[in-house]
Amino acid sequence: MKTLLISGDTKLQKIVENHFAEVHHVKDKEAGIRAIEKCKFDMVLLDLAVSRQSCLDLMNIIRGHDQSLPIMALTEDDSVQEIINILNSGADNCVSRPFEPKVLVAKIKAMLRRAQTVRGADLMYGPIRIDPVKHKAWRDNKKIDLTQIEYKLLLFFVENAENIVSRAHISSSVWEHELDSFTNIIDVYVNYLRKKIDKGADKKLIHTLRGVGYIFSLSEPQ
Repeated sequence: MKTLLISGDTKLQKIVENHFAEVHHVKDKEAGIRAIEKCKFDMVLLDLAVSRQSCLDLMNIIRGHDQSLPIMALTEDDSVQEIINILNSGADNCVSRPFEPKVLVAKIKAMLRRAQTVRGADLMYGPIRIDPVKHKAWRDNKKIDLTQIEYKLLLFFVENAENIVSRAHISSSVWEHELDSFTNIIDVYVNYLRKKIDKGADKKLIHTLRGVGYIFSLSEPQ
């Protein structure tokens, strides 16, 4: 397990080095870019305290190199909009300060377990096709441009097609933990995804069940 840590926090560095075997530590965006270009990593841990905008830019650069590389971001701003900005920039998950070291490590390991899930042939459901290796998706053979989180959400829906899923189930599967008071982030991302796969289509696939959750289905829920 080779981890790239981008942070100026020596305490965080010690936490990561105590739990992960090989840690490459840099302190700024430029050093992070050089590391990504030279080495292949299994995970990136990015501390936005280094420089918020630089880190958001760096996530976009990383995604240009590798769509599937797991990225965990740390932030001091736990507002809904900031979390959305971080996820839209390419992070798989984020943790807000202050945090318990054990919780951070557990969330990182959960993210890695999901990333290491065996990927096989294309997944199909109705008009949707997903390539789980290249992280690409199509509806009626037309490519759907998705962010990292939107892709993970669509994959989750396809894997659970025809089943009612709660917001707690979505958050624990897509974000690897329950989002507590930020469950409206789930609704925001479901709406993002709905606009991309259902807009203008005769058959809607994402259906809201008020007070329950969602169902991904070719037919309207009764």
